[in-house]
Amino acid sequence: MDQVSKDGSSLKEGPTRYKAASARALFHMVSNKVYMFDPRRSADSPHPLSPSIPNESFWKQPPVQMTSTSLNSLCHDCASLELQPGSSIAGQPPTTTFRTSLRAVEESARAGCHVCTLVFTRIAGPNDFWTREPDGRVRYEYMLGEAGGPPQLRVKWGLSSVKFNVSSLSDPSDPPVLPHDSLQISPKSELIFSMISNWLGTCSASHQNCHPTSPSTLPRRVINVGSASESRDPYLWVTAGELGNYAALSYRWGTSPTLTTTTHNLTAHTQGIPLEDFPATLRDAVLVCRALGLQYLWVDALCIIQDSAPDWAEQAGQMAGIYQNAQLTISADSAESSGAGFLADRDPQAIRSCSYPQAGMTVHPEIADVFAVVDAGGLSRRGWVLQERVFSRRVVHWTRFEVGWQCREMQASERKPGGQRNVTWLGSNVRKMFVAPPVPADAGRPGDGARDVYSAWYQLVQEYSSRLLTYPDKDKLVALSSIAQTFHSRYKDLLGPEESYISGLWRGDLARGLSFRYGTGTYGRQQVGLPQVEVCNLDDPSTWTYRAPSFSWTRGEGAADWEYRGGAGPSLPGYDVEVLSVHNVTTGGNRWGAVESCWIMLRGVVSSRETMRAEVGEFFERNISGTSVYPVDGYAEPRRRVGADLASDLSDGRDRRVS
Repeated sequence: MDQVSKDGSSLKEGPTRYKAASARALFHMVSNKVYMFDPRRSADSPHPLSPSIPNESFWKQPPVQMTSTSLNSLCHDCASLELQPGSSIAGQPPTTTFRTSLRAVEESARAGCHVCTLVFTRIAGPNDFWTREPDGRVRYEYMLGEAGGPPQLRVKWGLSSVKFNVSSLSDPSDPPVLPHDSLQISPKSELIFSMISNWLGTCSASHQNCHPTSPSTLPRRVINVGSASESRDPYLWVTAGELGNYAALSYRWGTSPTLTTTTHNLTAHTQGIPLEDFPATLRDAVLVCRALGLQYLWVDALCIIQDSAPDWAEQAGQMAGIYQNAQLTISADSAESSGAGFLADRDPQAIRSCSYPQAGMTVHPEIADVFAVVDAGGLSRRGWVLQERVFSRRVVHWTRFEVGWQCREMQASERKPGGQRNVTWLGSNVRKMFVAPPVPADAGRPGDGARDVYSAWYQLVQEYSSRLLTYPDKDKLVALSSIAQTFHSRYKDLLGPEESYISGLWRGDLARGLSFRYGTGTYGRQQVGLPQVEVCNLDDPSTWTYRAPSFSWTRGEGAADWEYRGGAGPSLPGYDVEVLSVHNVTTGGNRWGAVESCWIMLRGVVSSRETMRAEVGEFFERNISGTSVYPVDGYAEPRRRVGADLASDLSDGRDRRVS
């Protein structure tokens, strides 16, 4: 326990971003080091037609180093709270309160008030009230808990509230150790690494779904991290099929240039990379590997040749195997960029109790569950990270205040080191898609297994399409390519020899796949999905972009969903479609990746659909073929298509080619 005094001492983007020139990488040459800004891992850049994502600049987590880090320091308002046992009656109005503003709470926390730090740490987040009303009122209330329970400090803002438990310093019935007491000030303490080693040992020895435990074939390139006792710097090692245990890093590049491997410095990196040259997040990953005894580390920035399109295409197609075969995935959830790091000391005021010595009372932290923090964090909003979470056998999450462990059978944390069975990793259907044994082709009624597999694919696509890609034109299909390739490899016997992948869809379930719609996804990006508007000059071919065919969900923005995702199959009445031919040309030698051109020829029944435009400020409802449509944007745009509308009310007997 820390010994402390108890006396109270103390890039704006516009439509032109779709031009080819805007997608070029920026290089800065410094001797043998190349710092490059890669759009695949840059800051979140929403589509111009998507509702704005709250600006994180105001509510983002305060820095660890406050003006004062002394525990029990209080601002004038918090010091005025009368924390006395029985000073209020359960169910009755509190006897001591004060009002302030959200902005004032933040300023007081940064100035060193212990209680305001506890409050700001708990309530700071991307909620509408905080981002839109920084001067909105906040009310601090001291009162007994519900049903005569222990007293609580309740903080209310807008329609939200949070409660902090309060205990008596002299009450022998209070537990001597509270859950937050187990949180370490240093996230790189020996105790934390000992816990991780124990989790890893338990998983390797007894978790059948997390095997193999033997060394895997190393990726084409890895960083040999060496050890703290060695004088040699870490270096890039080009492998030749050797076996070994390695860790993979899951992180955000951010907007700042980062250290990368290119054709210009490849040879130099194989000779050595000084540890001080590593960006903070990558350097911290090296330190984690050394502490856990892992010799090798895979990081995309250093293990993929960033200015080689062929190497990028090849390695992107191998992402599934890279993360699946890693002994451990290091998830830098608290790092906003490659330069931020994730091993900085935690703010003691945010994770330790605040005492009121004169009153003999203590206010305890209310720290969010580590996995709730992971799910709501910026790293989990990134499209590229989905495959890392899907395929990783074991993940150690470094959040701001706690380390968490997730494998396919268990999840644990600093506050719950004993762990519990993991039943929530990306949803059971998605997890089973890549973990559970494939369903035999002859199991159950004909087609049942295939329909279930396709339904799981649509669930995964909904999760993926709700995430953010800075450059969706380039990466929408590429960031999904390893998942698609593994899906096909795993279920090809069940789906049949004619199965093929068509720009995010599957030929064997094309009728249902075409009938997608956009809606509110995991992160609520938009209420009504709109296919991407291609901003270009028709007279200037250099501004032309092509992401995907218009019939595919990959063409648009927002979370894709399917009305009949949960059980209806290709034989649904009115959805009888015969696939006559498919033309699908991909780029970079990766048949699961980016598409150069694509069309399909179908035979089936179709219905007409009316095109509508909404004027600025106009809201109206039109009913088309029994479907209510609500235009909600004020953009004058080309004709939109949301999936294919296949129905049985019109049929002229002609074949249709859709592109």
